[in-house]
Formats: sequence, C-alpha cells, structure tokens
Amino acid sequence: MTLHEWEQEKDRELDEHLAALFQSAAPPAPSAGFVSRTMKAVRQAPLPEGRHPLRRPWTVPAGWVALVMAAAAATYAALSNQGVTAEMVSSFTDLGVRACLRLVQSVHTSARMFDVFATMSHAIARALSTREAGAGLLAMTLVAAGSLSMLHKLLFPEKESSSW
Repeated sequence: MTLHEWEQEKDRELDEHLAALFQSAAPPAPSAGFVSRTMKAVRQAPLPEGRHPLRRPWTVPAGWVALVMAAAAATYAALSNQGVTAEMVSSFTDLGVRACLRLVQSVHTSARMFDVFATMSHAIARALSTREAGAGLLAMTLVAAGSLSMLHKLLFPEKESSSW
C-alpha cells in the first residue's frame, strides 16, 4: 500500500466516523409550545417610540374580496345590457384593428429606413474600398493632425504648460 492510498483510507475512515457521530445525535427541535409562547410575548411587548402596530391580518384579504366582487358586479351589469356589450365588443375590435395597422405601418417604415441605411452603407463601403478613397482619407487625416498640432502651438506657447 502506497502512502497516498494509506492517506485516502485514513480520510475515508475519519469521514465515516464523523458521519456516524452526526447520525447518532438527535435533530434539534424546539420545545412544545415554543412558537405560541414567543408570538404571545412579541404581541405583549411594548413597541419602541415611533413604531406602530401592523395592520390587522384580515384587512388585506377583505379588500381583495371587495375588489373582486365589485369587478364581478360591474362585469355582470355590463354584460346584461346588450347595447353596452355590443359597444364594448366593437370598441375592443376597433382597438385591435388599429393596433395591428399601426404595427404593420411601423414595421413597413422601419424596413424602408433599414433599406436606406443599408444602401448608404454599401455605397460608402464601396467608395472607401478604392485606392483613391484610401489615399484621400489618409490625406484628410494628415491635414487634421497638422491643423491640431498648429492650433495647439498657437493656443499654448512654449512658456505655458498645457493640460495635454
């Protein structure tokens, strides 16, 4: 048995021993009535200054029930009148058709603009790929660099220091 194998065997034995110790211990559990005693003590404790008690737990569900019942009543009232129902359906249909037309118009306009940009970029790329365009671009770069250098010398004489 090599040293490495012996160390692995020793580690395995230690792991098994540690696992047996953890399994023999009882899981922690609070005593009977712990939660109810704690909550009772929390409710009876005075609140610090500037704090106020939380709202009652039944107010939120009651509010939701009232809201759902009002929505159901309004829906029933609206659907029981055929004129209102027909007006609502036609209004929703009109809204849907307008939204679809607006979407189609937007997509069409976007496609046209994309086509214009693609054509322009293709023309610019073709123009710049020639030798003459490359030479012109190089000449423009050299002139701009020279102009910037001369402007720098005019604005900041040798005596003054610049932040550049």
